[in-house]
Amino acid sequence: MKKCKICQTELSHPDITICGECISEKITMKIKKEKELKANKYITQICNVLKRENITYELEYKFLKDRKFRFDLAFPLYKVAVEYEGIFADRSRHTNLAGYTKDCEKYNLATIDSWRVLRYTAVHFANNKVYDVIEQIKDLLNQQYLKEN
Repeated sequence: MKKCKICQTELSHPDITICGECISEKITMKIKKEKELKANKYITQICNVLKRENITYELEYKFLKDRKFRFDLAFPLYKVAVEYEGIFADRSRHTNLAGYTKDCEKYNLATIDSWRVLRYTAVHFANNKVYDVIEQIKDLLNQQYLKEN
């Protein structure tokens, strides 16, 4: 019987070289790397500062089990999220009625589920204002932390 190239689990079919669990893990890791690469430059700016300050975050965080909605950046422990509204992009879902309506649905469901969502546009990042954004994020995280303790 043939074994998985990665974990050495016995495989059920002779043509298979990697088990389903390992394929799933590889796909998850690939998706995570792609998310980091795809994060727009403004979210990347925030992430760089957060990393320097040792603040843990999640990119493309799926906050509802039964829906596909994701936050650009999230702090799940505190139910705080950051969204970049790409209204200035040529092909942004935020610039058409259907996309904007979906965003409203997403934000309403997040609020019902006790999430606090900070929303930003490119203007918020002009002239090195990323530190103002970071301060707002940190303030909200501190508020949520104090509520819990």
